[in-house]
Amino acid sequence: MINRPDFIMSGDEARLFPILAETSREKRVASIFLAVMTQIPALAEEVLATVGIRVGKYTKIRAFTEVVVKIKSDGGCRPDGLIVVNTGRSEWTALVEAKIGKRPLTEDQVQKYIELAKVNGIDAVITISNQFTAKPEHSPVSIQKTQLRKVSLYHWSWPWLVTVCKILTYQETVEDAEQTYLLSQLNHFLAHPATGIEHFTQMAPSWKDITQSVANHEALRKTSPDVEGWWRNAISACISRATSEPRSGRGSRANSRMTPSDSERSRSPRSLTHTSYRRRFACPIAPRTLRSALTSPGARFQPQWL
Repeated sequence: MINRPDFIMSGDEARLFPILAETSREKRVASIFLAVMTQIPALAEEVLATVGIRVGKYTKIRAFTEVVVKIKSDGGCRPDGLIVVNTGRSEWTALVEAKIGKRPLTEDQVQKYIELAKVNGIDAVITISNQFTAKPEHSPVSIQKTQLRKVSLYHWSWPWLVTVCKILTYQETVEDAEQTYLLSQLNHFLAHPATGIEHFTQMAPSWKDITQSVANHEALRKTSPDVEGWWRNAISACISRATSEPRSGRGSRANSRMTPSDSERSRSPRSLTHTSYRRRFACPIAPRTLRSALTSPGARFQPQWL
């Protein structure tokens, strides 16, 4: 018998092999990711740290799909998933709404999930889609801050989740054999085009205008989609370089900067979100290089490593 939270009427535990209709690709991908996350503490630690949740030795993480809550809201929406984190002293819960392919999140839909979380005493709403945001606290849709007084709103992009899994594999953070196998299979699954997970391939059509604005020394809004597009491009370039470096021949300068030493690798836990570690190994991007990169000969971006 499934031990469900009191506020839900029905829901299945997130399954590694979900039995769903062919039209339910979003639910299938979400179920598989959530199922693996609950079984790999290192993955859960990295992902949940971005929403302010610390995963300790005795923390229990559960995930559900096809959730039906007891108290319905006016929107009549049904979330794709639910995450429950129990630390022994407190419990944190979050509704999950996932999108794949080119299907974007909509403001109306996210507002309905926020309202659903409010009336059921759920702490947060997490949206997952191919839409990129610079931080988990930023949402692809515009939500008034007054609506987030009792419920937090976070966003994970699928490419970012894929990146986290790749870095965990590259750094050999997961030592347990079964967990390592699960992580490798998850990487293989998420990399397949059939999942609907899209990776960054090109800048927006308006990128030409923004490069001209930079050349003219005009002010840019940090919330501009084009600026976030540049961040996404830079992150993709850095991660691609980081995870494609040869694992042998550490004598070179590049490898010595990209590969953690044995003593550094042995320190546990080592969070990818730790600033100094992230700067050295994961995503060392210098925003100050944007203007110089765009105005350099050929106007061609070159990742700058801190």
